[in-house]
Amino acid sequence: TWCTPEKDWDAEVRVLFTFCQKQIRYVRDPHGVDLFQHAKRTIAWKGGDCDDKGAITLGALLLAAGYPIRLRVIQTIESDDWDHIYLLVLLPPGGGPRARWVPLDATVQKPAGWEAPRHYIKRIRDFRVV
Repeated sequence: TWCTPEKDWDAEVRVLFTFCQKQIRYVRDPHGVDLFQHAKRTIAWKGGDCDDKGAITLGALLLAAGYPIRLRVIQTIESDDWDHIYLLVLLPPGGGPRARWVPLDATVQKPAGWEAPRHYIKRIRDFRVV
């Protein structure tokens, strides 16, 4: 049996999000290197930073399951440059009048839909993924 009912889009996204959040440990990049690794390596090694576990791996899983995604890059107030990335997923995946972009930050122990408070962010930039 499947872990979620058919067409329960919110539940399906939560399962994929929880997998990346709980089964992949947050691990910083090597000192002085901005490392980007393939989703297969992140899953096999069970470790990665925000771009590895959150953007690349969760993004690949969501895209493979038919969900449109966007990448959100932020610069926090204590940083001199862009310093964090996470996803937005469109729910329901087909769009429609009630569609919404839901933030998914798998690097924090917060539920799907949570994102850093606006007063903590200096700049935000979203990127479409096609």
